[in-house]
Amino acid sequence: MDCLGDWREELIGWDNGELRIFSTPSPSKVSKPCLMQDRQYRLGVVSQTSGYYYPAQMSTVAK
Repeated sequence: MDCLGDWREELIGWDNGELRIFSTPSPSKVSKPCLMQDRQYRLGVVSQTSGYYYPAQMSTVAK
């Protein structure tokens, strides 16, 4: 899940009553739009949360 608004995904978990978010501290030399800006991907995420299991698909192949 992209929490920070860049294109890289963060891992979010819960452990012993603590919320844990794992991300990379190093800056990226690559600039890409975040995945949620892709309409097809965003609609796939919405369908997953509404009870239908169908993995989110990107409209184009990431480079």
